[in-house]
Amino acid sequence: MNHNHDWGDSVPADVKGQTIRVVYQNMHRSVGASDNPLTGTLLDRLNDMDADIFMASETNINWKSATFRNDFQQKVRNIWPSNRVAFSSSDVGLEFEVTDFLPGGTCTMAVDNLSMRVIKVGEDESGLGRWSYITLEGQDGRKLTFITAYRICKGTMKGTSTSCMQQQKVIHNQEMKQGVQTSSIDTTYLREKFIHDLMLFIQSLQEEGHALVLGLDANETPPESMKNDTPKEGSISWLLEQTGLEEVFESRFGEIPDSTTTTPGRFIDRVAVYGIPVQRATILRAHMPARSDHLGIVVDLDLKYLFNNACSPLAQFHPRKLTSGNQEAVNKYVSFIRKQFSEHKIVDRCHRLKEAIRTDTFSESHRQQLFALDNQVTEILIGAENQCSKKKVGRNLWSLALQKAGKEIVYWKGRLSSNGHADEGTSS
Repeated sequence: MNHNHDWGDSVPADVKGQTIRVVYQNMHRSVGASDNPLTGTLLDRLNDMDADIFMASETNINWKSATFRNDFQQKVRNIWPSNRVAFSSSDVGLEFEVTDFLPGGTCTMAVDNLSMRVIKVGEDESGLGRWSYITLEGQDGRKLTFITAYRICKGTMKGTSTSCMQQQKVIHNQEMKQGVQTSSIDTTYLREKFIHDLMLFIQSLQEEGHALVLGLDANETPPESMKNDTPKEGSISWLLEQTGLEEVFESRFGEIPDSTTTTPGRFIDRVAVYGIPVQRATILRAHMPARSDHLGIVVDLDLKYLFNNACSPLAQFHPRKLTSGNQEAVNKYVSFIRKQFSEHKIVDRCHRLKEAIRTDTFSESHRQQLFALDNQVTEILIGAENQCSKKKVGRNLWSLALQKAGKEIVYWKGRLSSNGHADEGTSS
């Protein structure tokens, strides 16, 4: 498998409004709340790819901190004003709210049209931070839930803040609050618990009639999931068998890729679906859309499942220059409109058209006059807004240079506000 090329279906452009484009990837910290240029690159690439849903596992960010959640959501909002984001981190993150790095965790987000159909966002309710999810509702009450999950690696329990140690701490804290003896926990127990808990969550959604998309880093290859050609209980293959989810590459091509990482023979990231048709499935070349040792996966789903037909992309209008709080601008706006309405006899023309309607003499000629009047009024209103304010409505994309310049402006504005004098007590 050549990691410099895509594997699977081609990924066509300009599919917005025709399909649900899902992008999954284990981030390895290419997504973040801090000033990480890789995050800006990731979001720009997702936008270029016409992504509707993004599923990020192992984000390694402490999403329990409202500050880090809000910072990341602001970056998302700069590109997609309409969006919904779900996060998951273990409850250990509540103890370190000023620290952004926390191993494990996930993020699931919907943007543009689909974000308007989100009815619920949530995370693993156990406090272990193992998955996040978003539920959409379409026509006739049809529901579609996207679940992003991360399962810890095999091996010994080690480290202080690793995902396995976080989960052990959360479970022990819960046991102590219940007044029971703390249990002996190892990675085998935590990995099997992940599968059983996730299975129960998926089955509860299926009972409610949800279609499902599951994207996860299972940290387990297909051979490791099997014993004597039968899925081992507690394995990822067993989970898919018990829930009826279909792995997208196997169901579409009758085979699975060699790897979902840059290491050969490591097919450990899975995307599986239930109840919704798959149109395309692709493994992207290395470091797309994010710089990571895991490969990105794109899955196109049939949008008609939700809406019966295609839908138009959301129009993103520029913010208005006019603000009602600026009385000087409002006065200029009203004065310009009154002058233009008088010069072009707008009110008189409206009265004539209204009379034609009242006397039932409205003709095709009147219809053309009405359209011309509407266009002219629109031009007058736009012209009035341009006259009343010189404020620019464009927005610069985030960059390190822009952030640095912004901080310098804030600093020098503060100095100028104090008349440029040095602080008291500063010696010359």
